[in-house]
Amino acid sequence: MAVKRAQRMKLVLQLAERAEQAAADALQQYREKLQQAQAQLQQVADYQAEYVTQLNQKTSPKNAAEMLNDRQFLQQLSEAEQAQRERFTQLEQQQPHFLSNWRALYQRRKNIEKLIVRLRKSDDQLAEKQLQKEMDELAMLAQQRSNPQA
Repeated sequence: MAVKRAQRMKLVLQLAERAEQAAADALQQYREKLQQAQAQLQQVADYQAEYVTQLNQKTSPKNAAEMLNDRQFLQQLSEAEQAQRERFTQLEQQQPHFLSNWRALYQRRKNIEKLIVRLRKSDDQLAEKQLQKEMDELAMLAQQRSNPQA
């Protein structure tokens, strides 16, 4: 017996499921990376604020070299924070790509599942018609055998 259309589509469905899972995994990895970038940004900002607070609480007078070192370090912290903010922003801008890719693959899988349901129904209807045709032919043969008048 020939393989039914719905059965043949199972392979296509498996491929679609794999693609969707790969996209879901990529989305999850992206979200983790985004959370890490946000946490790093927060750490740099917190450290900078803590450092400024400590500088403001110092009571002993500073010499010019210490003040210059503090200023340079604050500048480096500011640059690090800005670099981390830019990294976070770049990652954040990629979110629609990952999300829309997963959504498209999810929808594709759902559509294939719906198609398989329709194909099964169609295959069942064709099988039912074939069975009915065979039953009608058998009934006609049985009737001809019981009435051999022709």
